[in-house]
Amino acid sequence: MVAAPKRTLQIPLAVKLAVFLTASAHFARELDRAGADGLILFNRVYHPLIDIETSTLRPHVELSSRTELLTRLAWVPILRGLVKGSLAISGGVDAPDDGIRAILAGADAVQMVSAIVRRGEDYFGVMRDALAEWLEKKGFRSVDDARGVIGTPAADAVELVERAGYLSTLHSAPAVSNSPPSEPGPASSRR
Repeated sequence: MVAAPKRTLQIPLAVKLAVFLTASAHFARELDRAGADGLILFNRVYHPLIDIETSTLRPHVELSSRTELLTRLAWVPILRGLVKGSLAISGGVDAPDDGIRAILAGADAVQMVSAIVRRGEDYFGVMRDALAEWLEKKGFRSVDDARGVIGTPAADAVELVERAGYLSTLHSAPAVSNSPPSEPGPASSRR
């Protein structure tokens, strides 16, 4: 799917990945070896809505939200150390801080369709101006100077990074209760 078009194309070829891959890092590396010039993380899945009045499927689109960005921010630094091509983030970039985080993670580009749909095309200027102001405030001369400064884990550390992220997420979750679970009462116990 990549090698054949690359033989005849005169323009760069980017592949938009699905978020639900079993082995994202391996697949990304294989796309890179096949000649993909860039990867876009990640494609959104649109699901139809079941209309309960007509018992039919109908199109349903929800604009992306900032919560979608977290998965992309976790994968960009990992893939940056594994592939030669550029990396773009698609989904969840809604505010200037989101775009800045994407650059710090190592993204070469960000896509922000939902933000523009919500706010209009003038929002491109807002994002650009906020980025320029942040770069100056932090002492970066260019976007390239800021790109990827959070670091790229070594290829053999990918599993460690994923596991550490899982553990830190669990430890950061607020505790619901410190008391042991109570025994089921007479109404819920089995006899």
